[in-house]
Amino acid sequence: MELWPLSRSSNKKSPGNAWQRGRHTRADHGQGVWHFLLVLATVFVVAALATACTPTRSLEGARPPAQRPVPPGEQPWPENHVLILAYHEVQDSDPDQTFMSVSTEHLIGHFSWLMENGYQPVSIEQILAARRGAATLPPKAVLLSFDDGYRSFETRVLPLLNAYEWPALLAPVGRWADTPPGQNVLFGDLPVPRERFLDWQALQRIAASGRVEIAAHTDNLHFGQIANPQGNRQPAAAIHAYNPETGQYETDAQYRQRIRTDGQRITEKIRKTTQQAPRVWVWPDGEGNGQAIDELSKQGYELFMRGDDSGALFQRRRTR
Repeated sequence: MELWPLSRSSNKKSPGNAWQRGRHTRADHGQGVWHFLLVLATVFVVAALATACTPTRSLEGARPPAQRPVPPGEQPWPENHVLILAYHEVQDSDPDQTFMSVSTEHLIGHFSWLMENGYQPVSIEQILAARRGAATLPPKAVLLSFDDGYRSFETRVLPLLNAYEWPALLAPVGRWADTPPGQNVLFGDLPVPRERFLDWQALQRIAASGRVEIAAHTDNLHFGQIANPQGNRQPAAAIHAYNPETGQYETDAQYRQRIRTDGQRITEKIRKTTQQAPRVWVWPDGEGNGQAIDELSKQGYELFMRGDDSGALFQRRRTR
């Protein structure tokens, strides 16, 4: 509520009136009393409104402890609830946010904090068993997920997982793991040295550790594809692509076929490497859709992971 000052325009006197002569007429006195009463009444009204509009939360401290709301961080962990943390590159010299990098020191700090605060990393097998009703996840269950298939997973992350005796999920991109030695990996539109990424031999060693499950991060759909006539690019796995030469969008059938083919290729590569068909599909850039889930479910995928604002089957929080 705003209080405007009383206007003095109506109190201006002509040169010959009592105001200018320093004398007050009876009318002047009556007008002054009226203004005083008006101001006094305004003060009482404002005081009453201020009392009535006082936020009820100011009284929270007067409630008995048992009646006060419990902060989210202190509420009981929901049964079979799992928090999924999404990591990418681990790099010490100069963590590069092009690859959403985190330093080894910070990763160790994350792991230490999780352990000290009672969080319990779980495996994909534990999550699927809980979903089937065959088991119950421990309180504060967390899944450690690492995207893209960086070589630092084998050199920096796996030793830490072994030290903590924790499971994790690793989701490589098939085409990047395919890249021959000496050639650059095309990271979107950016050529990146081959040495930055794992090859299939390294992925086989990691899978053989028994501590890491290999997921699919698409075979070759981790890039931005033209999505509309304006030329905007969006995650290729999540959209019906727009062809600027024909001015047409992919049909549902064409999109499904593209997803189906990509899924078959990465599934076979992972099966050949790990002797196990992948069960988890991790969407590039955290974006997917129902038609793709329908197609990939037919290939045996059971879990689909998107970003934390997507409302999907499983949500993840990216960490840096």
